[in-house]
Amino acid sequence: MTWTVVVVLALGTYAFRWIGVTVLAGRDISSQVEEVLRLLPPAIIAGLVTTQTFASGGDLTIDARLPGVLAAGIAVLLRAPLIVVLLVALLTTALFRSTGVAT
Repeated sequence: MTWTVVVVLALGTYAFRWIGVTVLAGRDISSQVEEVLRLLPPAIIAGLVTTQTFASGGDLTIDARLPGVLAAGIAVLLRAPLIVVLLVALLTTALFRSTGVAT
């Protein structure tokens, strides 16, 4: 992922929030639309994590990032704080890379 994509996604996020605050302020939206809007951020984050974990260039790659993401997922399920989740992912990935099990 390039910095251009990150900046575009950030600007898009702020634009959607601004539209929600200014244009939709005081208006009722249907429960179905509200449900979809509530589910969008986790879906986008899951997509980004998946592509960053399994893609290298244009190829499918399984390497040390996979155990790191799995370990982070377990930490999330155990309701660990965000900093702990990040450290678990970092240390697991580093361990797998340093031992040569997965590069």
